[in-house]
Parts: sequence; structure tokens; C-alpha cells
Amino acid sequence: MIYNIIDSNRIKEILIHGIKEVSSHDKLLLRNALNERSIAHRLAIYLEYEVKKDNLNVDCEYNKITNNKDSTNKMVEVTKSSDSEKTVKYMHYIPDIIIHERESQNRNLLVIEMKFIKKYNRRKNKSENKSEKKDYEKLISYSESKNLKYCYASYIEFRKDEAYLRIYSRELKKDIFKEILSYENK
Repeated sequence: MIYNIIDSNRIKEILIHGIKEVSSHDKLLLRNALNERSIAHRLAIYLEYEVKKDNLNVDCEYNKITNNKDSTNKMVEVTKSSDSEKTVKYMHYIPDIIIHERESQNRNLLVIEMKFIKKYNRRKNKSENKSEKKDYEKLISYSESKNLKYCYASYIEFRKDEAYLRIYSRELKKDIFKEILSYENK
């Protein structure tokens, strides 16, 4: 595990810095509600700058477990329980961004799902995004998976004037940060 390489406070700093960089330097993407992948790409660039010195890679839509010889799809175990039975399925999810060391399963630091939300109802504290719960469950399964074991999982929701950031810690088995971040230079 790599908990000692980058701690939870540093993870929070890295993510907040990345979000602020997107809101500052890539306003056009947010203002014009461009494709979510464009925003994810820009965020990944800013995150990579922050973790390069730790010999970690930042990748978008990275869907394989690789080693020197071959590669396989990243599969996560999803357990569903009902009153009468417990079902385990293996699902192939592709996260928006990951911070990891390529070709190593021992240095999976952070998995990120992000969305761009065009409309947000502040009075109801509700976005039009119905998939936050589903995306967050995917993130937890990446973190808790026996073969992937991401130290942290983060859900980021970019909105026109602010971003919502949520960070989960595998070690603590709970959210360690959940906050709305206002863009300073609109």
C-alpha cells in the first residue's frame, strides 16, 4: 500500500488545486458546458504536475491491468444483498481518471469519477445528476476491490460556478472530505 507516500491531507490539497486550476485556466470549458472528457483531461494534466515527483502516473479512461507480458480488463467485485441471498458479480468499469504507477498493483493511489452538471438547484441543494450515488458506489468498489485497492476514491461534480468534491479513504472506510468549492475568479 502507499498510504505513507501521499497522505489524506495531501490528496485533498492536490484535488482542490486541480479543481482551482480548471476553474481558473479552463473557464471556457465550464462556461460553454463542453464535454466532460475535455474537463477530465484538463484536470488530469493539473493533477499529474502535482504527483510527478512521487513517480506516479495520471491516466484518463485507463481500463486495463498491465504487466510486462500482458494485460487484462480491470474488473471489480460488486456484491448485492437481498433478504434471501447475496450475489457477487464482476463488472468492468472504466474510471474517468486514476493516479497510479503503471504496471504495479501496489501503487494505486486515487480513482476519480467526475461529472459536469449544467443545472443545479441551490434551494433544493439538488443537481440534475441522478448518477452520483451509482458513480460513488463504483468508486468504493474500486477502492475496496481485492485486486485494485485504490487508497482513495473521489467524486467531483463540476458546476458552472462551483465544484462539489467528495473523497473516500480505503484505510478509514469512510468519507474524509465532502465540500462545495466556489470558483474564485468567475
